[in-house]
Amino acid sequence: MKAISEIKRKIKTAINNHTEVYIEIHGRENLLAEGYCRIEDYGETSMVLTSNDGSVRVSGENLRLRHLANGRIAIEGRISSVEYL
Repeated sequence: MKAISEIKRKIKTAINNHTEVYIEIHGRENLLAEGYCRIEDYGETSMVLTSNDGSVRVSGENLRLRHLANGRIAIEGRISSVEYL
């Protein structure tokens, strides 16, 4: 298990290295976000992703985090909306 300080260092590095944000939606069931390095809220019907530029809320049904690494987040499920906050 990694130390908390190591995890914090990786998060800080990801924030500093990913200043541009990018969202790609495939159909209504897959979303890929780059540059978002923090998940503020996580649930089956809503997820809030945060970057240096702001936040977005992904809403839908049966949402699941499929991938989270190096500022890339993949979400799958029935996506109904993406809202910039």
